[in-house]
Amino acid sequence: LKNVPLIKNLKGELNIKEGLTLSKINYLCIVDEEFKASSFIKENQNLLIIFYLYDNLKPCLDYKIIEIKLINLLENLSVIDLAQIQADWEYIVNKIRGGEAHLLSEGQTSYLSITNDSKNRVRQPNSQVKAKTKSFYLKRSYVNSFLTELIKNHI
Repeated sequence: LKNVPLIKNLKGELNIKEGLTLSKINYLCIVDEEFKASSFIKENQNLLIIFYLYDNLKPCLDYKIIEIKLINLLENLSVIDLAQIQADWEYIVNKIRGGEAHLLSEGQTSYLSITNDSKNRVRQPNSQVKAKTKSFYLKRSYVNSFLTELIKNHI
């Protein structure tokens, strides 16, 4: 279950407020995984996403739900989007395999990226340098394009 806050821009159009955080990265386990059998896919293949209208003047229980969508990452995304997410995942994992988890940053990938969870640092494979704990997330720009398609087709 994931929630995605939406905000209205000056034209009154809905936009994503932030990227969609998915699952934590276990540096020591992920190096032995392949994409389609990965812990990332197991944890995120089926996502129930609630899109709601964010309003900082209202209590969160009063937010308006715009759309609820069940998404299967392997079945509901376009072939092109899934291929890019897989390429991004493989880039991230190859950096971790190379002992460079501490060098990962958001700008290195297209759709799937990483976000720092905390300032805590943990061991990573093939390096003496500890890396900040990170999670996978879908970039705001990608989730925004997904929302645009959803609005065109359903809302």
